[in-house]
Amino acid sequence: MGRRVAAASDYSYSPAMQAAGDKGLVWDEAALAEFLVNPQAKMPGNKMRFWGLWKSQVDDVVAFMKTFSANQ
Repeated sequence: MGRRVAAASDYSYSPAMQAAGDKGLVWDEAALAEFLVNPQAKMPGNKMRFWGLWKSQVDDVVAFMKTFSANQ
């Protein structure tokens, strides 16, 4: 939360994820929730093989992620 998309230096991101970060997308509550519901709709071309979560699951994941700071 609070970190620019594709900001971790030790991971090989898809071009779609890198482009989103280059455009300034930051993982906030809304962006993360939208991505977790339907990753391909939020960021077409990302390389994650993940179909998405149910809304109730998204709320739990977002609440968990909010406990972490972008500075960690």
